[in-house]
Amino acid sequence: MTGEATADDALSLLLFGHERDLLGNLRRFPLIARYNLDRLGLAISLEQWQALDYATRREIALFELSSQEQTQRARVRLQAIAVKAFGAPLKAVVADPAPAEYGVGAVLPERLVVALEEEFLAVPSEAQWQAFSELSRFGLLKLSRHGHRNRRLEALVFDLLGSQHLAKPNDTGSERSI
Repeated sequence: MTGEATADDALSLLLFGHERDLLGNLRRFPLIARYNLDRLGLAISLEQWQALDYATRREIALFELSSQEQTQRARVRLQAIAVKAFGAPLKAVVADPAPAEYGVGAVLPERLVVALEEEFLAVPSEAQWQAFSELSRFGLLKLSRHGHRNRRLEALVFDLLGSQHLAKPNDTGSERSI
């Protein structure tokens, strides 16, 4: 197996079902890349992302950020990529959502409940929320931010909850979560 195939295999394990079409091109940001960029505290535009070659986009998506040392090394690497590709370093940003909202032990945020209900999507139970991976919780919060919602939010809810992804009316006729 080549290095390319091995890296693509590793990436395929990190993509959600609705992102499978990105494998081999990464023309849009997969959630794992957004997650890594937020954890690095750096912003990159879609135009900049698309200007990078596939191998570099894949590298960013596959950054290992388990330790402070790995995170610092990835931040330095990404800034070097940016200077070479764009002539300037990337700007630092505050992560949104904040890691405390989706990290281990985080409770189901009320803003996510409201956003999902507004979109007539099922709200996961607290037990489901706790069972989701940190990346899944991050993705739900990232895609549900006001002004940033799109069809990817429904697709992610479907990936996580399956056919129960749409909210069902309760006995009073108003929409409620499952």
